[in-house]
Amino acid sequence: MKKIILSLLVLVCATGAFAQGPQRQPREFKPEDYAVRRADRIKNACATTDDQYQKIYDFYLAEAKAMQERMKQARQQPQQQPMDMRAAREEMQKHEEAADAAIKAILTEEQIPAYDKMKQEQRQRMQQRQGGPRGPQNGQPGAQGHRHQSGPRGERPQF
Repeated sequence: MKKIILSLLVLVCATGAFAQGPQRQPREFKPEDYAVRRADRIKNACATTDDQYQKIYDFYLAEAKAMQERMKQARQQPQQQPMDMRAAREEMQKHEEAADAAIKAILTEEQIPAYDKMKQEQRQRMQQRQGGPRGPQNGQPGAQGHRHQSGPRGERPQF
């Protein structure tokens, strides 16, 4: 009897260890990959020339290297005070507006509407992943990995 209980206990512990799955290592941030992804996205949306592509790539490469340096410095400095999310959001918005202006300066007048459309579609996809324009609210699923909206009692809809 002890052997059966001990065997079941070992089985339960082993199952719990496997259920957690392998621990994923954080992916290394590579500025070159970031720049290629961003430049390719704009190239596909706006049909850029090779010269425009290179300028956009160079811009995003410089941005990514600066971002990598900021992340490195942030990891090295202990957090003394809690981060002011409103200030961080405003800084990020200013940075995004400056980046948009820099990209639009590279594009032609005919390409800018396609770029604006691409940005709008990105915003919409992000809002869908986050559960709306302001993120998850009132218990609605959002960026936590939920794929289905819950029904009135938390049931998944039938398709």
